[in-house]
Amino acid sequence: MLVSSQMLDLVNEFSIGDRPDSDHLPLILKLYNPNTHLTYNNRIPDLDSFQHSKRLRWSPSVFEEVKQILMLPTLIDLRQKASLPSNDTGELFKQIITRIQPAVTKSKSHTNRYFPNFKPWFDKYCQAKKKQVCFQTRFTRLHFSEVAVSKLQKLKREYNLLKHKKSLYITSIWQHLGRAALQGNQGEFWNIIHNNLFNRPSLSIPPILPETWIMHFQTIFGNLSPISYTSPTRPTDCPIWAPVTGPEIDNLLASLRSGKAPGQDRIPPDLYQAFPSWWRPILATLFTKINKSGCIPSGWKTSTVVPIFKKGDPAIPTNYRPISLLDVAAKLYGRYLLNKLSEWE
Repeated sequence: MLVSSQMLDLVNEFSIGDRPDSDHLPLILKLYNPNTHLTYNNRIPDLDSFQHSKRLRWSPSVFEEVKQILMLPTLIDLRQKASLPSNDTGELFKQIITRIQPAVTKSKSHTNRYFPNFKPWFDKYCQAKKKQVCFQTRFTRLHFSEVAVSKLQKLKREYNLLKHKKSLYITSIWQHLGRAALQGNQGEFWNIIHNNLFNRPSLSIPPILPETWIMHFQTIFGNLSPISYTSPTRPTDCPIWAPVTGPEIDNLLASLRSGKAPGQDRIPPDLYQAFPSWWRPILATLFTKINKSGCIPSGWKTSTVVPIFKKGDPAIPTNYRPISLLDVAAKLYGRYLLNKLSEWE
């Protein structure tokens, strides 16, 4: 556990917490300051504080919209201010993220959870033939005759011949899927899976209500019983890190994997990778100030928990595995700390 040197005198207790739903036990560091009254905040937010928005998949259109926003005079001014060590970089960074969010999010829809039954191979020619068959079927029922029946049979034969388009389309999908698997392109692989091979019924009502999830996590995290552990010793020689440089930020941005899910701020890693020079001075200044103060932005302390169904009854929360999605900027700083600790001598 990494603690700022200015806070070592405030260490009161160091323990390992109990985590019933995982084998990864959390480290708990309790700080004490006689001049400050520390209040406990519930880890589980209220329903009213949830963001009812959904992220947009990164695409050329989203790229152009974000590019226009970043070129606005107000954003350029915020960028310049956030790059100065004398300003409140954390608050300015939050303002920048807030202005970009509308370009990468949309109102959440609860109508259909899964992909619609879309058939790309069913083109306009197929649709026209189907309409002719339906029209001729109704006409034959109202005006039965040998001529009408013969015409209907002919249209049906022509329509059935179009089924080869479906076979060709399915064959091409499997070819693309196999190519993505051989190349190790996970993003393309799962895009093909979700966009073409899923044919599940829509769910207008989720199997578990948000209130049930809150009760479930409050039961798990509400009463953690710390396990006694040896208190940390104060280091005699704490290094003072040099200011974060632009090349360090470039290496961190290059380590990001595109297509990954963002955290609570909805900013995807693709946005940082698409405009590295724009973010370089902001992140360098922000990380430097965090190193000196030991304080991280408040938004980095919040994660979006996504339940992944494992097995059993889908209406029981314990049958899901929770996955925490962190802000990309927070993960970048975590990668920066990992690099610095790897260099520790």
